[in-house]
Amino acid sequence: APDYIEHYAKVFGSVEIDSTWYRIPTAKAVEGWLRRTPEHFRFAAKIPRIISHEKGMVDCLGEMEEFLATMEPMEARLGPLVMQFPYVARGQDALENEHGADFMARLEKFLPQLPTREFKFAIEVRNGRWVGEELLDILRYHNAALVLNSYYTMPALGEVCLLYTSPSPR
Repeated sequence: APDYIEHYAKVFGSVEIDSTWYRIPTAKAVEGWLRRTPEHFRFAAKIPRIISHEKGMVDCLGEMEEFLATMEPMEARLGPLVMQFPYVARGQDALENEHGADFMARLEKFLPQLPTREFKFAIEVRNGRWVGEELLDILRYHNAALVLNSYYTMPALGEVCLLYTSPSPR
């Protein structure tokens, strides 16, 4: 319901905007979120699926620039922009399911194109085997965060925390 954001702002200090995954919001929608919440309230927003799922981080800088321009008025109230990636099933691609090599290569090409000084980015994967030194090194190098999720295909959160906090050799 439209008034949920006001309720969330009374109970929580932040919220993840899921609707941005389906489409880039309008400037009017962003202005409404800001107007209807207190100054201390923060927003995390999902990056549109056209970038993460449909185009797989390839030839999508126009969409990313449009999304970032729309979100820019949130300024300090904008937390991380979350790029959630789909699970790659063993039956779909057994090698990619196991290692995520294609994903890692695309991610490593995509991240340097993002304005990481102006925005915070967080990456969410659903293939637990991908969470290891290679992914963590890529994220560290490009100043992006790893979203810790409790998804049935993912390792226990404690295991991921130990990996992510160890020093990087890069």
